[in-house]
Amino acid sequence: MILIDTTYLPQIVLEGIIGTLFLIFWIDSVRRARIKKHIIAKRLAQFLGIYLIATIFTTLNQINREVLEFSLIPKDSAIFFDQLYKAFAFAANYWFFLFYLEVFTHYEKPPKKKVQLLIFTIISIGATLSLPLLPQNIIDVGDTIISVLLLVHSLVIYIPLFIQSRALYHKIDEDNERRPAVFSIFLTSAFFILLWIVNILNQVWDMLTDKLYGPFWLFSWIVIFLAIFSAYAGFINPPWLRKLLKKFNRGNNKDEETK
Repeated sequence: MILIDTTYLPQIVLEGIIGTLFLIFWIDSVRRARIKKHIIAKRLAQFLGIYLIATIFTTLNQINREVLEFSLIPKDSAIFFDQLYKAFAFAANYWFFLFYLEVFTHYEKPPKKKVQLLIFTIISIGATLSLPLLPQNIIDVGDTIISVLLLVHSLVIYIPLFIQSRALYHKIDEDNERRPAVFSIFLTSAFFILLWIVNILNQVWDMLTDKLYGPFWLFSWIVIFLAIFSAYAGFINPPWLRKLLKKFNRGNNKDEETK
């Protein structure tokens, strides 16, 4: 019998709910990619699938570390879950970059930044997966280095995408069908940048209060959900969202007529 500590169970359940929503987004994106058979839809489905796996591993790590009194694997071995999460986070960042390229660029050969970023991603994933095999006295320092690499990797991708998509959004005509997609990339990039700011604040909170799962932890999961939802809804554009946007636009038009 496996005993559980219910102290952090509500937080883990919240992660499970958000992960389930990600699963729904991914299943729908795969279905639509098979129907459309378009590389853009395929890239989106791949990005959502990779981020879903990353979410599963970070949740498994917390379940093993915080909830189970008798862990399914030794507590010291739980770093495997954490490093698998980071490895898939590296991959998800890169796939979002590929997604961006498919949407906005047409090229005969991969641009230099794509090749350089691929090399950075492969090296980072290799280092991340190798970390648990190192001596324990090196793992702590190595884990910090991997976290810094993931931060740099994320910002190198999302800050330029944020700037470029914002500029492109203002250049595109309002009736252009690409405008909502561009705005979606702008929002997704903004939320991922905000996520790292919140994660740093969460680390400071944990150190100052010696408590886990504070307000910044909750806010970080809200930001993660908004980032993934922005990517999903902006490009999949489900019928319910189109209807909602039409009603919103009609309401704005009526307001302007009455003024």
